[in-house]
Amino acid sequence: MKKITLSLILVCFSLISQSQNKNPIYNSFNEPINFAAIKANDIIEATASVQVETDEAINQIIQIDNEQRTFDNTFVAIDNLSANLSDVYNTIYLLSS
Repeated sequence: MKKITLSLILVCFSLISQSQNKNPIYNSFNEPINFAAIKANDIIEATASVQVETDEAINQIIQIDNEQRTFDNTFVAIDNLSANLSDVYNTIYLLSS
């Protein structure tokens, strides 16, 4: 079961990295968002990928022993996952307004 789960995660990461290169929801910092190019499937892919990335980041934070926790490996990691999640969420939110 663990091998199947790991295989699925690896496939998802592969698809995520490919979709981020083509998905108009993902853009560079301070670059305009091409809202006209966003399709329903782009939203589904971006939502799924950010969900996987967020889950992985949370799991990495949880696995850190209390004695090994630092500002960088805990608070900065939480800030980074929040920023990634917000990037996708905010773009989708703007589409709905």
